Amino acid sequence: MNRKSLTIGLLGGILLFSGAQGLEQPASADTSVPKTTEHNIAPAPINSAVRTVNSAGSGSENGQLVVGSNDDSVFAHTAMKPDLKQINGISLTDDLNTVLKLKGQPERQSTDEFLGDTQILHYSDCTIGVSDYGIEYVEVGSDQNQVIIDGVVYKNDRQVLENALGEPYFVAEDGLVYTQDNQVLKLFINPETDQLESIHFFPKSGE
Repeated sequence: MNRKSLTIGLLGGILLFSGAQGLEQPASADTSVPKTTEHNIAPAPINSAVRTVNSAGSGSENGQLVVGSNDDSVFAHTAMKPDLKQINGISLTDDLNTVLKLKGQPERQSTDEFLGDTQILHYSDCTIGVSDYGIEYVEVGSDQNQVIIDGVVYKNDRQVLENALGEPYFVAEDGLVYTQDNQVLKLFINPETDQLESIHFFPKSGE
């Protein structure tokens, strides 16, 4: 091989080596496809009508699932009808000590004008009538935005509650009556406006 051929071969090798170096990636560069993480993808919007509530009404969460409709102002019913065991965390089998333990001291206390031996405990979410015999009634007024029935939150609205409770046991002049075992839940309806006035929960013997 003559000197000219040798020089051309060396130049070709140098150029080939330089081109290969230009194609190489720095050792510190990350050539892998970035993994998808929770931070890369915006989470799906959560229905604001789905929440956890405390069945005792104390405000702390206990993991109970509440299913709502797409309208964030309406809490829709679940597939199963309520058993009417509790209203706003209170059962008709509770007594005064249980109520105080679950809900704390009432905002104020008064005496029922019709049932003199019944003390009325006024809480922010409901009114509870208590006597020596136990719970006489639980009342949720129309001024409340929601009511908790068996741990499920519903908008305090006639149509929503009718959908949830189903066919009433009895239709009275002043409302709709639902029963389950010894419990009665009555939706008092204003006959002039056809709107919900209040919800009463009481023992069947007091119907």
